Amino acid sequence: MRFPFELTSSRVIQGRKDPSRSFTIIEGLCTLPDNKRVFMEALLTDRQHFAPGHYAVEIALDTDRQRRLTAFVRGLHPVQQKAAA
Repeated sequence: MRFPFELTSSRVIQGRKDPSRSFTIIEGLCTLPDNKRVFMEALLTDRQHFAPGHYAVEIALDTDRQRRLTAFVRGLHPVQQKAAA
């Protein structure tokens, strides 16, 4: 599933157990299908750099053994903004 996402900040951190691994934390506002906007924070593997702006976030949903719903970010894709007429 893809949702509109407004990235407000991103930062890179190192792993605690394995300092050679890097992760990227992204934060922003995600627009759900019912037009509600919710705050979202996600941990991405590897070192990635993103500029604040509009993106499309690709999310996969899964359930675990305790039937808890978990969302995984599969990708963050830049979106072309339409020029104002």
